[in-house]
Amino acid sequence: YLFDFIISFIILVPVSVLYVIITKSSFLVIVNSILLVAFLSLLFLGVEYLINTFVNGVAVKFKNFSLIKSILTIVMIFSFLGVYLYATIDGAVKMENGRTKLVASVTDFIVDNKYLYFLIVALVCIAVFSLGIFAYSTIYGKKIKGYKSKNKKLNKSKGNSLLVTLVKKEFKTYFGLTVYLMNTLIGYIMLIGASVALLFIKVNDGFLTKDVLKLIIYFFSAFCLSTCSTTNSSISLEGKRFWIFKSLPISAKTLVYSKVLMNFILVFITSTIAFLMMLISNKVGVAFSCLAYALLLSSGLIVSLVGVIINMLFPKLDYENETAVVKQSASVGISMLSFMVVFMLFPALFLILTSKGVLINLNVFALINIAFNLVVIGLSVLFINKKAEKILRKL
Repeated sequence: YLFDFIISFIILVPVSVLYVIITKSSFLVIVNSILLVAFLSLLFLGVEYLINTFVNGVAVKFKNFSLIKSILTIVMIFSFLGVYLYATIDGAVKMENGRTKLVASVTDFIVDNKYLYFLIVALVCIAVFSLGIFAYSTIYGKKIKGYKSKNKKLNKSKGNSLLVTLVKKEFKTYFGLTVYLMNTLIGYIMLIGASVALLFIKVNDGFLTKDVLKLIIYFFSAFCLSTCSTTNSSISLEGKRFWIFKSLPISAKTLVYSKVLMNFILVFITSTIAFLMMLISNKVGVAFSCLAYALLLSSGLIVSLVGVIINMLFPKLDYENETAVVKQSASVGISMLSFMVVFMLFPALFLILTSKGVLINLNVFALINIAFNLVVIGLSVLFINKKAEKILRKL
């Protein structure tokens, strides 16, 4: 809950603070936003428990339990975000003729202090959370019995390199743990969903100009990537089995780079899809699309490298369940906050300079951002090559 609360707090409350500063509204707007975040976090957690219970209940009936479980999780997340995106677009269209009931209710609570609306939202959130807890309690702690293969023959090794074998192991772990998948997959799905939405967005001479759309892409891409690190808990997920690694003739660099490579493969696939959607939509131009692609790849490499470095420095190898590592460990919290601050720094700086009358071409600014990313990547690789062996052997 605290993890979801902190993320929601970071997203919503700063916007409320800016609203109060710009419109000179009451300080209660910020207080109301915090109250809303507190209960919406319960709602999100309840939905997560319901999805997890449903996925486990269906997947256990199949032979390839982990694969089916992962597929169902992805489908559920896509469906949820699809409905959310449709509701958002539909609401935005209706906003032209006035506020929708949902938008009016939330606005009336936050801005006009109408607490009856808050009471309704709070009751819905508590109800969904309670239902999620009850549903999840029916499977928590129970051993899931899957199919047992009747084929007793040993599979022959395909002779893959050690790095490839370790990367395959990382993917198996990633798609085999629902909480691990759900905690990082949403960022990738949001990035793909937003890039597909570019095909339907109409650029105009009003608010949504070409330059404004570029800036939105800049900010939104930074936010999505800050939530996409799989490496910030990958060392910790080795758990009490980590002694096996130390007893094998595997270098620390090979282990670390296998985790980095798995994360970057996910970034590369989603970034390439986003790049192609930007080119097809032709809303922001070829030059910016290429720069945005380079930014996505370089930022994704930072997420992969720095995430594993933070996890090496703040590991959590002794835990009762994977949720404690993926959602509650220090390395996950530190890395996500760090990524948000670093990735939001350049677009925020561009916005501040522009508001002060300093005119800088966004493409040039993006090039500077890419150069900064390359420096961080170089320093991260240097740190791993120099320190990984020593740090991991001491764990």
